[in-house]
Formats: sequence, C-alpha cells, structure tokens
Amino acid sequence: MGISHAAIVPASAKIVVTSGEPGLDLKTGQLVTESLEAQFRAAFDTVDVVLKNAGVTNGLRGAYKFTNAAPVILRFFMAFGVKELAMEGMKVEIRAEAVME
Repeated sequence: MGISHAAIVPASAKIVVTSGEPGLDLKTGQLVTESLEAQFRAAFDTVDVVLKNAGVTNGLRGAYKFTNAAPVILRFFMAFGVKELAMEGMKVEIRAEAVME
C-alpha cells in the first residue's frame, strides 16, 4: 500500500511531544483564518518549528504520530471532535510525537 502501519521507537529514544498547535502565521503570530486548508498548512508549519526548536532535526519528517482536534470531524483526516478550541476562529489543532535524534 505504500504506507507504514506501525512505527517502532527504540526504548532508548528521546520522544518529543508537542502540545496542540494552532495554525498561526509564523511572521505575525496571528491565527490564519482565510481557509481551512490555509489553517491546516499553518498548523503543520507551526508543529515543524516547535519540533525543530525542541531538537528534532528533521522537524515534521521526524514525527511518527499526529493527532488533530477540530470542532467538525473531517472525513479525510484521522481526528477527534471537540466542542471548541482555544482561540476564536480556530478550526484545527495538531499535536505531534517525534523521536529526537
């Protein structure tokens, strides 16, 4: 199928877990609101920066697990629904787990 069904993390590995990251514009710090797609992209950009700042050299490429929270469940994405998120206009929050190299 071309996808990995499991991730093996060595017991000696250091794991970095992000908090739920919103889709923020990295230059302004403001929530991206022009579209759901843009907010998703911005959330992944934010997660990438957070992982790199925590010592995950490859950022998103070093992640083995993502969790998405959204007020509306999206059919195309593994997610769980919530009543609301932290900020007005926030439609997505992404959490990641990665192995520090």
